[in-house]
Amino acid sequence: MPALSTGLAAFSHMPSAHLNDLSPTSDLTLWTGGWDSTYRVLQRARIERRPVRPCYVVDRNRASAGMELDAMNRLLNTLQQQDPETFARFWAPRYVDRQAIPANPSIERAWEHLRDAYDIGNQYNWLARLVEAADWTGVELSVYGGGRLRPMFGDHVHAVEQEGGHTTYVVGPDAPEPVRLVFGRFAFPFWETDKQSAFAAADRQGLTELLDAHTWFCFDPRNGEPCGLCRPCEFMMKDGLGHRIPRSGHLRHRLRELRIRAGLRPGVKTRLLKLVGR
Repeated sequence: MPALSTGLAAFSHMPSAHLNDLSPTSDLTLWTGGWDSTYRVLQRARIERRPVRPCYVVDRNRASAGMELDAMNRLLNTLQQQDPETFARFWAPRYVDRQAIPANPSIERAWEHLRDAYDIGNQYNWLARLVEAADWTGVELSVYGGGRLRPMFGDHVHAVEQEGGHTTYVVGPDAPEPVRLVFGRFAFPFWETDKQSAFAAADRQGLTELLDAHTWFCFDPRNGEPCGLCRPCEFMMKDGLGHRIPRSGHLRHRLRELRIRAGLRPGVKTRLLKLVGR
């Protein structure tokens, strides 16, 4: 049975061994509380009927961390009440304090090389250091269609058949060394699935309602609601999920676009920034 948490406050009561459980394992799924990874854990547990071993990295300095945890907690509680069979396939989540992830100069240099060439995010630096330190393999990253990673990986991604006839994708030993150092311990179950196909599949599988009600995506929430300005909010609007963002968030987004189009003319910037709340 999963150990349910109630946001960041729960970590003050957790034993440090649970908060930093780095015992070796395989087949973990990184769960952030967002749409992408939540769809993956639901797909595994309900559709594929396989165990889910979720892992969440706690970033205490991230404004959205408590809301991500609350979203995951609400989903687990809902499953426990309405779909106990699916709930029973969830293992107790592993919580890892980001501050506890050790340095790894080789991985950091490899990530810096890839960042300069492909503009990849900082999360791949500390995630790679985490899985190396914990000796984890096959850790699932919910990246759809390869995203920004596809040009970097090139032809060095290989399909791997899993138990039950399921397929995932991994970086092959023929990949350039920086790619292997940063991404070699991960698996990419959605490498050949684009986001719109995932939305359609979630609809067919009856998961959309759960995903709308029990996921979080905004990095900079305002009064407990999505801001409409951060990159995840922009991605939600671009992906056709703008209904998840409140009117205030859409207003901020439109006003920022107007500010950009106005070229920050004298007086315009000040008035728009006041309206946006910046």
